[in-house]
Amino acid sequence: MKTFLVAISAIVAMTGCATSEEYLAYAKTQEAIALQLAASETARYNALAEIARSSDTTAKVAAVMSLNGFGNTQAQPQAAMVAPASNSETALRWLGLLLPSVVQGYGIYQNGKVAITQSNNSAAIALKQSDNDVLKTQSTNGAFVDITKLTTQYTPTVVNQPAPTIVTQPAPIIVTQPEPTIVNPVIVPVPTPVTVGP
Repeated sequence: MKTFLVAISAIVAMTGCATSEEYLAYAKTQEAIALQLAASETARYNALAEIARSSDTTAKVAAVMSLNGFGNTQAQPQAAMVAPASNSETALRWLGLLLPSVVQGYGIYQNGKVAITQSNNSAAIALKQSDNDVLKTQSTNGAFVDITKLTTQYTPTVVNQPAPTIVTQPAPIIVTQPEPTIVNPVIVPVPTPVTVGP
């Protein structure tokens, strides 16, 4: 923000002032231009009046047509001079030119700061996680050291494993199926039906 204010102050300081003397010179110049235009128009009308006083009818018609502007294809150039600009006008023009660049530069600067902050935060988180991992490893290693100290202070109890029990499976029982009995089939004839008629 300070840079922005310094830039605006520099623009205002470099623009200069449009003093009353410059406005007076501007007004005198405009007056001189108007007097010269009036003098040239007066000379033109006088010349046309002289032509109209002559006895030639064609010259009179040409003079009248010239007075009416008929046939005058070239417009008279109007000389104009630019009025001096005030400080506020000049500063406004410079501000319109520089402000988009300043705003864009400020945005880039702020985005850079955000990126740096995010990077620093990520680094801090990574360091904390690394420190936590080291502490966990030290804690685990310390626990194992403590366990070994406990086992070396006491004499171990010897446990004898009992002899295994051997179980034998009894011999399998084999069952045999008797042979099937085959009976010879006999065909019995069916009697023919008797019909009784009406």
